[in-house]
Amino acid sequence: MKIWRGLAEVLLLLPLGSLGCFSAPPNPTTAGKPSLPEIVNTFSLIDDSGGPFSRCYEVRPPPLPDGAEEDEVELWYPTRRRAFLFEGVEGAEGIPSGNDGAPLFRQTDPVTVRQTSFGCGKLGSSVWPSSVALCLHLAAHPEAVRGRRVLELGAGCGLPSLLCRDALGANAVLATDFWELDDRAVDGGRKFLCRDALGANAVLATDFWELDDRVVDGGRKEPIPARLHGINLEHNVRGEGAQVQRVDWHDPVTVSGASSFGADLIIGSDLVYYPSNVQPLMDTLQALLEEGRGAPEAFLISPLPPEVERTSLPEFREKLPSTLAGHSVQMDEIVMHRAEDSENQRFLRIAIAAKK
Repeated sequence: MKIWRGLAEVLLLLPLGSLGCFSAPPNPTTAGKPSLPEIVNTFSLIDDSGGPFSRCYEVRPPPLPDGAEEDEVELWYPTRRRAFLFEGVEGAEGIPSGNDGAPLFRQTDPVTVRQTSFGCGKLGSSVWPSSVALCLHLAAHPEAVRGRRVLELGAGCGLPSLLCRDALGANAVLATDFWELDDRAVDGGRKFLCRDALGANAVLATDFWELDDRVVDGGRKEPIPARLHGINLEHNVRGEGAQVQRVDWHDPVTVSGASSFGADLIIGSDLVYYPSNVQPLMDTLQALLEEGRGAPEAFLISPLPPEVERTSLPEFREKLPSTLAGHSVQMDEIVMHRAEDSENQRFLRIAIAAKK
């Protein structure tokens, strides 16, 4: 019995792959892609125009480097890391199968972002499907990004900005979003402070949100991301060639500050969320695309019903062409297929270009 027990202990210590009879079967999804990490989900852009399109593999995030320390966001909020590999394909039809078309480009290292909780980032706390759809559009048209200065509006976790810098060859990237400058009082004046235990400047943030949307400057009502949302965006979009900036579409001063970046391309996904933001967003686009001084081009993505309902989208669609009268505004629909649940989701794609 001791011999068999000892043999069993040895077998338990051996990796399964070292024993031929216990080897795991190959993953059919990763067959022919030896460098591809474990796939969590696959997204594919279906473009009825017959032009190039792309696919995205969500993969297991690579391990954190040894000695990585918690920052302020991880100290107070739950976080989750997600990683994506994008691939642009030309000349294929239907959902890509892996053998069709010549790759326009193929990532070797995944783009990794960190999500936070709703209590920290509100609507910008996680990677939304619209953000993935925007990345798929850009991956299908890498020439629109290569060598350009790209400004992202409502960046959230910053996935499109990272893709432009790390995979599509952007010259520089500016990821913009809006968050509180300080930890203002909420819900009847309560703040989540722990000054005695943590020091005079410490703020104990919890995964809490109001039952009612907060009234902010100008009387508009919307949940505002916490100060640490900006720190999380900086954590994701950092390094050479990337900047992060706080921009409030309701504040022309901050919009003017973003204009000084000198963008060649404006991008954004799921920006039309609150009715109170429709006109300020159009004013912001007008300022950033100012004829002769601003960016010559923009790509925007917004989800469509029945999967997602954005009540302010019809107003935005109707008013945008007249607001940007000096530009060509083209709108069409694209479909993103999600392999995990075999679902298709429709999006409005808006391409804005200066008239020649």
